[in-house]
Amino acid sequence: PAPFGVVGTGRWLRAVGEAVGRGVQVEQAWQRCRETHREAWEALVARAAGRRLCFVGRSSQIELLTTPAETWGVPLLETVEEMGFGVDALLHVRGRRSARESARAVQQIFARPADHTLRAFETPEQMHSRLAASEAQAVFSQHGFDWRVTQAGKIPFSLMHFEHGPRGALLTLERLLGLCETTFYRRFA
Repeated sequence: PAPFGVVGTGRWLRAVGEAVGRGVQVEQAWQRCRETHREAWEALVARAAGRRLCFVGRSSQIELLTTPAETWGVPLLETVEEMGFGVDALLHVRGRRSARESARAVQQIFARPADHTLRAFETPEQMHSRLAASEAQAVFSQHGFDWRVTQAGKIPFSLMHFEHGPRGALLTLERLLGLCETTFYRRFA
């Protein structure tokens, strides 16, 4: 798995260290690096507490939320949860079975499932309604200017906001917080 977030970076470094027979040295270096960034990381995570991010998708394409290989190696849900954000997942479903299977796949990702919401929708109108009702400040979108997001008073974010490595985790968290703290779209939705 790619080195995104603190946990993902540590996992990646350990795998590389073991592969080259330098596991102990890599672990020591990683602990020093973590300690260097700990204070800044914890302050940003504390700022993210109470903030929410939204992900909208089709249950038939749930892999975009659950499989990092579908998002250039970024484990989206795991990474934003680690950063302290709550998640609202809105899934387009067709039938109860689809909704249950999608919910199960998404909930398995989270270390703290109770901090997150999962809502299904079947029509564009329901999606717009649920998006507007979401407490999320920012919404993941793969569209350059997603009017559905901005019209709901939210700001879009994308894979372009994510960077790998320990410094990248800090930059990613700072960027996402900056988006959540931008009130333009909430004011003029």
